[in-house]
Amino acid sequence: DFSYQFNEGARVAIVGATGIGKSTLLDIISCLRKPTSGTLHFIDQNNKSYLQNQLSKKEQGTNLIPNCSFVPQFNYLLNTTIEKNISISLPNEKTNFKNLELAAEISLLSDFIENQQNKYEFNPKSNGFLMSGGQIQRLAIARAIYKMSPILLLDEATSALDLRTADQVIQNIFSLKHIKFVFAVTHSNDILNYFSHIIEFKKNGELKIIKN
Repeated sequence: DFSYQFNEGARVAIVGATGIGKSTLLDIISCLRKPTSGTLHFIDQNNKSYLQNQLSKKEQGTNLIPNCSFVPQFNYLLNTTIEKNISISLPNEKTNFKNLELAAEISLLSDFIENQQNKYEFNPKSNGFLMSGGQIQRLAIARAIYKMSPILLLDEATSALDLRTADQVIQNIFSLKHIKFVFAVTHSNDILNYFSHIIEFKKNGELKIIKN
């Protein structure tokens, strides 16, 4: 059993052994799946409370999913430009180039883009054939940042980055004022000091706050 209230500004790391349920917790927070028991409350800027496991799929998609940006463990790129690969997180809107450049800067993707002849029109090909694993991961982070959501979910989002790059990306993300909550699954002890809370998954299924 686990009960905790996270207030605005919480930066929450989720740690524990592989396969123990850390990614499942992110799925529940993002409303991609419902908890089998218990409740998850969301309180919006109007102080309206939503009870996650009582919402229909339509309500989840309308009220909650748009408030989350999610960087999963495995990221897929489209056979199209860098611009469209990042802005696809808001597929029905015209590209906001100010936010596009901010997202690239925060994710440390700007130098890579500027070194391409076509800049944001560069096409990395299907699944990022022309990019490294670390560059693909940073593009996925840029995609999440571009959405400008108040809740950011990271599932091993810096696993393909070297320590210095991962450190700087996390610091950059935490500097963004529009992000009110971060929940990050990680196996990297080197970035834990940046988090306000750490949830540890124990082997017996217990969840424990080990830092707050």
